[in-house]
Amino acid sequence: LHAANITVKNLVAEHFANDGFNFHGDCHNIRMENITGRNNGDDGFSAHEDCQVTVVGGEFFGNTYGIEDANASHTSFHNVKIHNNKTGVHFSGGRHSLHNCELTDNGVQLQLDRGSASSYLGKDRTASIFRAECFFKNGTIRGGKNGVKVNRDGMLAMIQSHVEGVPVGIEAGPQAELF
Repeated sequence: LHAANITVKNLVAEHFANDGFNFHGDCHNIRMENITGRNNGDDGFSAHEDCQVTVVGGEFFGNTYGIEDANASHTSFHNVKIHNNKTGVHFSGGRHSLHNCELTDNGVQLQLDRGSASSYLGKDRTASIFRAECFFKNGTIRGGKNGVKVNRDGMLAMIQSHVEGVPVGIEAGPQAELF
């Protein structure tokens, strides 16, 4: 899919077998406002390949993954609530930001992993774009089994944020960077 300069407002996606909101390929300058992805079989929201999507206001709950962005995607979430998913937010490669977001009572709250290449982007997994990078500012993480898990050289910058009520607050794997 090649799409650009699209704004979607006030939309609810629920009870899909796979994803509520899903972006693939070459999507750029996509803006989602006040969206809800609930009770879907896989992701409430996901962006893959090299999509660039901004979400302002939203809620993701009752999914396997509240948010799962992969490959070389660039996403930014503002004022979003992610709760009661098996995994709240999973970034597998790419560059992402969470501003004023609340993650509550997800099994795993926030997880970063090295992403994988796709046929669209080539097969070289070593490219730096497949390193998961996340900027988390003014956010809250409460409850669940794990607060933040940064694996395989992922990078997390967490500023003015709070983690509470989890057995493991932040777990860093080999070559992970935390700021």
